[in-house]
Parts: sequence; C-alpha cells; structure tokens
Amino acid sequence: MEKNKLKEIIEGIFIAYEYDKRTHGLDEISVRILDRKIFYAIKQLNELEGIKNMCFKAYHKAKLRNLYLKIHNQQIYKQ
Repeated sequence: MEKNKLKEIIEGIFIAYEYDKRTHGLDEISVRILDRKIFYAIKQLNELEGIKNMCFKAYHKAKLRNLYLKIHNQQIYKQ
C-alpha cells in the first residue's frame, strides 16, 4: 500500500475515534470496529519496505498503540 493512502487511513482512525467519543461514547461495537482498523493499519505499516519508511512506521505504530491502550483503558473505567 502507498504511504499517502496509509496516512489517510490512520488519520481516519483518529477522526472516527474522536467522533465516536464525542457523539455517543465508545460502545462495544465501536471499540471492535476501531480495533480492527488499528490492527489493519499496523499490518499495512509492517509491509512498508525501505529505510526511508522506518521513521514513518515507528511513529505511526506508536500512535496507534497509544490509541489502542487509551480505548481499552476507557472501557475498563466505564464499566
């Protein structure tokens, strides 16, 4: 997958997270959808090749992991 397309997907994940959080909270279905999108984006990041992409991969993987942890910590506190 191209780097620009992958960047748009990652930005879309963060936009979807903020939208869900503000409008109706994160219910179980929203969390599952976001989880699948996060794991898909990480899988696509792992498939990027080249030394040029190493910094891009590391930065966005860290952001996605942080978002994943943030989502699941909120679910624990919400219950």
